[in-house]
Amino acid sequence: MLLKTSPPDLTQIGEILSDIIRDEQRASEIILGLRNLLNDRKEAELRAFDLNDTVSELVKIVTPERVRREITLRTVLAPEGLRVRADPIHMQQVIINLVMNGMDAMEDEPRPRDLTIRTRRNTQFNAAEVNVSDSGKGIPGENLTNIFDAFVTTKSQGTGLGLPIARAIVESYGGTIWAENRRRGAVFCFTLPLAKPQAR
Repeated sequence: MLLKTSPPDLTQIGEILSDIIRDEQRASEIILGLRNLLNDRKEAELRAFDLNDTVSELVKIVTPERVRREITLRTVLAPEGLRVRADPIHMQQVIINLVMNGMDAMEDEPRPRDLTIRTRRNTQFNAAEVNVSDSGKGIPGENLTNIFDAFVTTKSQGTGLGLPIARAIVESYGGTIWAENRRRGAVFCFTLPLAKPQAR
């Protein structure tokens, strides 16, 4: 809008660009700091736990918001335990982030609004896998490859930092995270290496 004015206010435009650069640097420092914090933790600080339990606990946390938004939440948990070695709070944060993203994606969608959390054992990588799928609009094609980059968001009020932080957490534990479009909606997935059985 400022560039379309005649003549454009170059001073104000310069100030706005400076603000953008400063905020981008600040966000990059936050993400880098989080990566360093995660990578510097001691192995003894981590503990083995079942990701299925984390999902079950998380469902209780998001239920009030799910009810308020009239969303049907379904969980399909792996029949076997999915023990991983990580910080349970970090994993809960990742899944909550993906669940809230899914809810936001269905904000203006007609009912039914369905959200599903699935866990399974990924035998190819000997990993636990979590999938969070929604029945929203899906991810625009131009965002699909960079949806986990800082400041990339499909929300009108989004910061574009939630998914990069989720990626930083998952990758710090040796996992991977990705997103795909479905026939209706999108699915966000991540894997974590399964914990090695303790020697007796």
